[in-house]
Amino acid sequence: MSSILDVAREAKVSPSTVSLVLNHGHRVSDQTRQKVKRAIENTAYKPRDARRLQKRHVAVLYSPTLTYSGSMIDYCRQWIAGIQDMFQKDGVFVTVLPAGLEDNPGMFLRGLEQHDYDGVICMGLNTDHQCIGEAIEQPIPVIAINRPGEEERGISSVSHNFTQVGQIAADCLLAQGHQRIATGFNSTDNRTVNRIKSGFANQLAAAGVVLIETPTLSEPDLAQWIRSEGITGFFWGDPQSQRLGNHLIEIGASIPEDVSLVGFDALGLDFTNGRRLTSIGYDAQVMGYQAGQMMEKLLGTPGAVTAMSAVLPTHLVNGSSVSAAP
Repeated sequence: MSSILDVAREAKVSPSTVSLVLNHGHRVSDQTRQKVKRAIENTAYKPRDARRLQKRHVAVLYSPTLTYSGSMIDYCRQWIAGIQDMFQKDGVFVTVLPAGLEDNPGMFLRGLEQHDYDGVICMGLNTDHQCIGEAIEQPIPVIAINRPGEEERGISSVSHNFTQVGQIAADCLLAQGHQRIATGFNSTDNRTVNRIKSGFANQLAAAGVVLIETPTLSEPDLAQWIRSEGITGFFWGDPQSQRLGNHLIEIGASIPEDVSLVGFDALGLDFTNGRRLTSIGYDAQVMGYQAGQMMEKLLGTPGAVTAMSAVLPTHLVNGSSVSAAP
């Protein structure tokens, strides 16, 4: 079976140009459009719509950062369980693959070149990753889990309200009377991090509390900075908060009596003192199931690949790492 890449080689154009022709884009000259159409005929390429009667094949692509000591992080396994549960009743074939490195993308791109996949669900990947770009050029539906989508590029998403995540964390610390508050979610070019920090900072500001800017330091040095600056409340991701808390304990601080910590992802982590991290959580299996539902709808939508989005609510998962400000 020929692929969009075969058409591009035959027509001597880029795969994205073939995609524009297939999706009736207007940014292609009549001469190029005719050349691509001849290449489609010569290679006997069949667009995705013509193949939908065949059994569908969805790739679930995960970032290597979602593994710890060789095993998948729990919420990643739950995402996959939700996806598989959704597709089980429809008989859709699901393949779970690591994204690989930029210079060694591995099995996924080889399968993509052979047009093995009708859609891709990405977990823990930035949307500028090579694998996502190649999938968009096919074109096939791409859904990002736990990341904001990009409608202009046709990337759909099932994620949190990341602004709400920051707001819930801020409310948790404010309710305990904390005034000296900082976060490890520093401003970057990562839209997820920026939305979390914005929600956190704005919620503090509404209560008359100014977010203290955190310097870029190693976790042991950050623990020292927190103590020297009199920070009593800190918000970060789960594994980072756990490690930071252990460093604070090592230098003689008590969690939560001296420093209250709030995490994000509700991994159920404990500190060395036996206290459990208070965190912002969500139903990861439902998130995976919704990604499967969205993919099913996208695969059943004729014509150009469109972008969709769904947002899951988040909630505070009480642990024992937050108490009244000292």
